[in-house]
Amino acid sequence: MELTEESSSIGKAVVFWVLFGLGTAVLAFAILLTQTPGEDRTFDLIMLSIAGVLLTTAFVLARLRTLAPGGWRMWPVSAVVLSGELLLCIYGIISVVTYGHR
Repeated sequence: MELTEESSSIGKAVVFWVLFGLGTAVLAFAILLTQTPGEDRTFDLIMLSIAGVLLTTAFVLARLRTLAPGGWRMWPVSAVVLSGELLLCIYGIISVVTYGHR
């Protein structure tokens, strides 16, 4: 089976949307997880870091799709949404790390 340019583009689109969906779902779970009381915040950091990695990978993949011949018209929208989610991840990680135990 020969891999054509169109099937390669469809494959990249599927990978992008899977990474974006998983990253958003993990981020939502991590935000809910940080609302639970307790002293140990290790799992919170792990979940926020996983969300950050998934969303960063989706961001890079979206940018590579934009630079490809033919471009990708959804780049501005995806860049704004992914940037906002990545900033939320960074804010969450900083908040969990600097969380003071009283």
